[in-house]
Amino acid sequence: MTFSMFIPILGMMLSMSYEDKNKSEMIINSLPFQRKEIVIAKYIFVSILVALGGVFPFTVSLIQLQNENTTVFMLWGAILGGITGGFVYSIIVLPIEFSVGYSSAKQIAPFIGIAFGYLSGLIVSNVWLGVENAWNTSIFINICFIAGLLLLYVMSMVLSINLYNERDL
Repeated sequence: MTFSMFIPILGMMLSMSYEDKNKSEMIINSLPFQRKEIVIAKYIFVSILVALGGVFPFTVSLIQLQNENTTVFMLWGAILGGITGGFVYSIIVLPIEFSVGYSSAKQIAPFIGIAFGYLSGLIVSNVWLGVENAWNTSIFINICFIAGLLLLYVMSMVLSINLYNERDL
């Protein structure tokens, strides 16, 4: 779970640090882009990072399944927990990033995001991996969970767009 969660976290932290270092926010805002497009581009970037965070452990688990001497392999619950953690991290951090700019609140936001993202990923992976749990077989519950997570992600994007439009650069 931690590997699939930390790919988006590290990618976002590196992105934010390079944006701060190069003052790229002012450069991007001087281009003929709307603020809405800038926010949507950042969310697409995060979605790609979360997808990569889910694909790499899945590929490793498929390679491990080919080895007949392997007794431990990556479970779906761990991959889903990592994806959930990455999305929750971005749901918390991106609105703060777009609302306050470069301030102390932006420096604290990744740590809050890591705490809540890891906690939510841990809860999802533990609930998913429960032996007597009906979540393992119910496709409806899994689809509702993923749809709810995506709905929160879209709501976070709309909130970020509104906060970024109101912010004075």
